[in-house]
Amino acid sequence: MNKKTYALLAFGLCLLAFAFISGCGKYATQYSAPVIIERFPVAGAGGVGTNETMWIKFSKSMDTTGLTSIDSLASKIKFSSDMTATVTFYPDATPEVIWSDDDTKMTFTNIFFVANAGSRIHYQASMEAFQDRNGLYLAESTDLWNFTLSGLCVVSRSPTNDSSVPNSPMTLVATFDNSVSTGTFTAGLGISHTAGAPIPSSPSIAWSNSNKTVSIGNITWEASPPKVVDITYEATDIYGNVTRNGQLFKFNLQ
Repeated sequence: MNKKTYALLAFGLCLLAFAFISGCGKYATQYSAPVIIERFPVAGAGGVGTNETMWIKFSKSMDTTGLTSIDSLASKIKFSSDMTATVTFYPDATPEVIWSDDDTKMTFTNIFFVANAGSRIHYQASMEAFQDRNGLYLAESTDLWNFTLSGLCVVSRSPTNDSSVPNSPMTLVATFDNSVSTGTFTAGLGISHTAGAPIPSSPSIAWSNSNKTVSIGNITWEASPPKVVDITYEATDIYGNVTRNGQLFKFNLQ
């Protein structure tokens, strides 16, 4: 066999090997079961808001037949034994299951959770719940989402935490992530509070922004600076989420 023939034969064998390897790769991809490659909230996340939009991303395009509504999704998932929160839907909002164009990402939106802070969300796949376009199923009891909730929480406040402010008449303003059942709201002094009692002793309280924002008005403090104002709160939102000993304000008097 001359060198030219040998070179052609070797080249042909390389082409055959490449085709074989490529074919095996495609075969393996086609006939391997789907798995979850990404999710939000991430596994083990803590302090997640009670109204997050959740999504999962699969390794392959999925068969979305019968998985395009909340009712159909509910029949495909199960609660793990350590699930401690309940789920309901936004008033006057339509919950949705939304798939990406390539059917690899499923988004679950317009939901919220009723729970105390630290409650766990733990969803798993039921048997033969999610299948790819080749009919291969995600493994039963695969974790879909597993995280803990923050409960009702303050999303903005003025003064901001750890800021320094003069001891003059002030209005404190805090905004929560959900509407508050105002009759459940109470505020108290935290353990690091050193500024004495507010003057007047019963400050005015006003609610706005669909009862998400509370204003505590015209306060001065029985204190000579520097002192720490530390105010905690207890409240329940309109969905039943409860927070006790939450941080409402913490700032320094100049």
